[in-house]
Amino acid sequence: MRFGTRQPLLFPIGHSMGETGDGQERSHVIRRGGDLVDMDRRRFDLWKLARGKKDEKRGWTRKAVEREARRLGVADPAAIVDGLVADGLIAELAPGRRAAHRFALAYQLHPLMIGVGNTRLEPWLYGIGFGDQPVLRVEGHLFSLWQWAHLDENLWQTCQVYADAEAQSGETDRDLTDPQRVLKRLVGSLHLFTANSAAYLDVARGSGA
Repeated sequence: MRFGTRQPLLFPIGHSMGETGDGQERSHVIRRGGDLVDMDRRRFDLWKLARGKKDEKRGWTRKAVEREARRLGVADPAAIVDGLVADGLIAELAPGRRAAHRFALAYQLHPLMIGVGNTRLEPWLYGIGFGDQPVLRVEGHLFSLWQWAHLDENLWQTCQVYADAEAQSGETDRDLTDPQRVLKRLVGSLHLFTANSAAYLDVARGSGA
């Protein structure tokens, strides 16, 4: 399974809870599952970079994250990324169906904004944002996955539930009724959500991670 790149994709895991401490002792707090993790500035900068860039159309790969980090003056970003991956704070997704399936079983998507609906001029696009101000607009299938994913145990269950619902409604497009194809489209769009702070990834419920 390819996501537009042959390089591993990086995703931040957990939700930023802000800063804590005083002066030089300040750190950033990430809630990952039921744990609160303190990060120094360098690690937090790399974790935040893994969310992606709002204007980036390609997959946000490890190579892209490290290149952007070096551009911002971070020394030895590869070692920092390695540490974050080892600590479960960044997920590295290699191309391939098996890797995608393991990733989907391990993580869950949580929305951070609200759906603001579509418009008469563009009924096929659904807004995500606050109040009546959309931050981004996505097609209906992505909107549904984003909106309901937090109710499922993991991303794979989200794709299965969505595909089953589409099939039962009479849909025949396999991109919408095959969970593997749904997953491919969802993973290919995750950085759209994380880069715009519309959602975050966390460990799946019951994963024990």
